Amino acid sequence: MIFRALFLLLLLPLVAGCNKGIDMAPAMTAWQDMTPSVTSFDEMKFTPVQVPAVVADKFAVGNPVFDFGSDGTSYFRAYALPEAASPYVLEVTSDRAQYSCVPCTMGTLMPDVLLLDADKKPIGKAAFQKPAVDYGDGEGLRRYVWTTITPEMGARHAVVYTPRASIGREETGYIAGGGGVAYAGGLFIPVPGPYYKSTGMPIGSMRFVLRLPESE
Repeated sequence: MIFRALFLLLLLPLVAGCNKGIDMAPAMTAWQDMTPSVTSFDEMKFTPVQVPAVVADKFAVGNPVFDFGSDGTSYFRAYALPEAASPYVLEVTSDRAQYSCVPCTMGTLMPDVLLLDADKKPIGKAAFQKPAVDYGDGEGLRRYVWTTITPEMGARHAVVYTPRASIGREETGYIAGGGGVAYAGGLFIPVPGPYYKSTGMPIGSMRFVLRLPESE
């Protein structure tokens, strides 16, 4: 009975973390066959973003495609950043989604961000912290990565895209803040956060976030 109770306690958060299933087959076919529809950074349409801001966006079949060199071709989203008078945080979040029921396969958009200067010249990839996963707003699991933008970097544009190496890549770990304590057989038993497992997808929902650094 104790083991059965523990199994159910571990299972429930995982079930709660599954979003509505999506059909990944057309997206994978489109991704394998995609060719660039935009040939330079100057051709990209940059959405102006200020601090703080949360821009809900997504990668979908039919979006503009760009050739990112060694990272391959990818759908992308482009943003015009504010001039940084002081440091601020750039964050990209994405939701995990179920795209196969048998077996149950979970996928997540795993993007990188290329930073450009005022002349739309690349200055390098964002130096993201290790990806973290939590329950977001309580509706499924959310992956997020973040970096700090400082004045001396000169970053004025950001292009979000998915490297070829991220498609189909498996990402695992434990969900932040997902643990607790179970009571079974008269004992309080520590329960670790549920295990997170997901594979990279070429499409999916995302949020582009600019925010002030958290207070120390």
